[in-house]
Amino acid sequence: MMRTIALVIANECASSFDALTGGRRAAIAIGGRRLYQYIADELKSFFGTVLVASPEPAEGYSWLEVRECSLEDALMRAAELASPSDRVFVADGSIIVGGDAARSLVETAAMAGADGGVLAVPSRARGLAISVRSEGLLAGVGGEGQLIYGGLALLPARALKLLAAGLPFPSALSELAASTKIAVAVWSGEWYRIEDPVDILGALEHVMPDATYISPKAKVSPTAVLEGPVRVEAGAE
Repeated sequence: MMRTIALVIANECASSFDALTGGRRAAIAIGGRRLYQYIADELKSFFGTVLVASPEPAEGYSWLEVRECSLEDALMRAAELASPSDRVFVADGSIIVGGDAARSLVETAAMAGADGGVLAVPSRARGLAISVRSEGLLAGVGGEGQLIYGGLALLPARALKLLAAGLPFPSALSELAASTKIAVAVWSGEWYRIEDPVDILGALEHVMPDATYISPKAKVSPTAVLEGPVRVEAGAE
């Protein structure tokens, strides 16, 4: 029976985040939560369980220990858990995306009869360019284009073997596009990616409407009326 393993990549590092998180981009706190938790919770509600690739346990999620700092490292570690019939749904932990994006990708791949799929978004930001064939399948990656990779991919087990053989992620996608059917789900809904600390302010605009947090160690009167967004830390009265 084919399984789909949902995996959030929270181990990637960038030197611009060294002072904030020790380098891990997806570990930055946004609206009272770690950045990777936004996509992890979306996948958890859709798939039921989710693995988070990180150097330390992620409370509330299954943990895939990955101390190295690349996407490829996380996927090679995931390959150890996957059988030849499994698929891996990979999510970039540094994106914020609308709740239906994962479902859209899975359904697009199923409707196309494809072995996998990638989410593509309009190229309003920096990223890996995606080219699409007329039938809605992935033609290749890189170069210039109107679409970029949106941080979600449904990968067949064969992709993990390519990565284990030393291919970087973009090259593995190109190899898959040339040898199998990989559907492209074009997403025009909410989408935002944090690449540098300067992007944090923009991310807050996406998450603040839902960013209400009250610490269990805070003292709040039962008659108090709190209107979000609000954050009440431990020790507050």
